[in-house]
Amino acid sequence: VAELAARARKAGNIVLHRPTDDMRSLYAKTRLLLVPSQWEETWGRIVTEAHINGIPVLGSSTGELPQVIGPGGLTVAANAPIEDWLAAFGRLWDNPESYAEFARAAREYSKRDETQPATIVARLVAILQDTIASGNRAGKADGSPSERDRR
Repeated sequence: VAELAARARKAGNIVLHRPTDDMRSLYAKTRLLLVPSQWEETWGRIVTEAHINGIPVLGSSTGELPQVIGPGGLTVAANAPIEDWLAAFGRLWDNPESYAEFARAAREYSKRDETQPATIVARLVAILQDTIASGNRAGKADGSPSERDRR
């Protein structure tokens, strides 16, 4: 952490924040979220959180990030030259009209059905019900006693 803090001070334009359980104060100060992930992300929750707050995202095109970012930002190949990242950054940062359109698209994209709590809970319940049903079928198929049989 000390080395990271020293590098941030040297750069002069990086602010390190302590861990927080409430990102609202940070999102309130954020204009653009950078997600240059090298990992094959399966979701990237921070992207959805940024979009809910109307913040466009510039991220790498690894894993599912392109689908999660959608029209609410831009993606660049993780191993692309810095010039590609700077061009995408400039497109989002330097043009107020372009920025406003990406911010609007980010907020709108955050409202899609698959990110809504009711949809997420319904999918989880369906998965759990399927898992329970599969377990019950497997138990009966291998001769294991059912719950009723054990009573």
